[in-house]
Amino acid sequence: TSEVPNESSLVPPIVVLKEHETSYYRRSDVEIKNRICGEIRYAAKQAQLAFKIADMAFDETISTRNFLIEATSSI
Repeated sequence: TSEVPNESSLVPPIVVLKEHETSYYRRSDVEIKNRICGEIRYAAKQAQLAFKIADMAFDETISTRNFLIEATSSI
């Protein structure tokens, strides 16, 4: 194996494996990956919610009262 330098001290260095070597992940690597994926999913949901509220704001068929109810219940 050879290590590729990584500037971040929070993330362990990337290990490049040769063809005959098997890959394994330490528990902390999987936890980091899962945390990043979770944060990305959360950001995507928040963006989706923002687009929904923006669409409702310009929908003339929705009353101001219903818009406020929907927007505040979504937050």
